Amino acid sequence: MVGCIDLVPWTARWAEAFEVAALEIRHTLTVPVLIEHIGSTAVGGLDAKPMIDVLVGVSAPTDLCSVEAALRARSYKSAESQHLDQAIFLQKAGDLPTNLHLTTIGSVPWQDLIGFRDRLIASSDTRTRYAALKRRLARSSGGDLDRYTAEKSAFVSETLRPHR
Repeated sequence: MVGCIDLVPWTARWAEAFEVAALEIRHTLTVPVLIEHIGSTAVGGLDAKPMIDVLVGVSAPTDLCSVEAALRARSYKSAESQHLDQAIFLQKAGDLPTNLHLTTIGSVPWQDLIGFRDRLIASSDTRTRYAALKRRLARSSGGDLDRYTAEKSAFVSETLRPHR
């Protein structure tokens, strides 16, 4: 997907937007879930694309389909029918778009998404290096979001490696 990759300074508005999204999700679903704010908007002081990343975890894999259906009824849509390994990725348009990652609690995607966020929060060095990489890739990727995301994956893997 080609467009403009716009990184903007962190704002507390993102935490507020996450809380609104989480509340809507909780009111939509009939099964218990855990909901986490992930991605760069969850890391104070880190520039990010202005969209909220939400991680929704279910206890049982058998709940994934019913939760996905309920979320679709609330305007969440597939990103090019993107069903990732062990996770479902949905998006919702809005003033601050929402990227929603749906997976089973404790799965590899659950652990990796929370683990990466937590390492960015805990380490100013890791956060600084990641911010520099994001700025460089935003300039060099030609607006190709898929390329921008793919080129960050080595850094993410490197950051998670000592903790696996």
